[in-house]
Amino acid sequence: LEILTIICLDLLSFGFGAKLLRYSENWLAENSYKSIHAEASSNALEFYKKNGYIEMEFNDPEDESDPNDIAVGKTL
Repeated sequence: LEILTIICLDLLSFGFGAKLLRYSENWLAENSYKSIHAEASSNALEFYKKNGYIEMEFNDPEDESDPNDIAVGKTL
């Protein structure tokens, strides 16, 4: 099991969020990753859903999640 961590700052207000997400998904798929997971704040949840993510539990190996965040993911 290989885990790649991508940290995204709040780029939605600049219009880069969806582009960065698509770029990350394409790179991961090209490198044989099968899924992508994120922890979304309640403010970001709709953004992820608009980009094909669903609520999907996963084990965060760093276990640094905010208890208010919602685990989301997408099969690539």
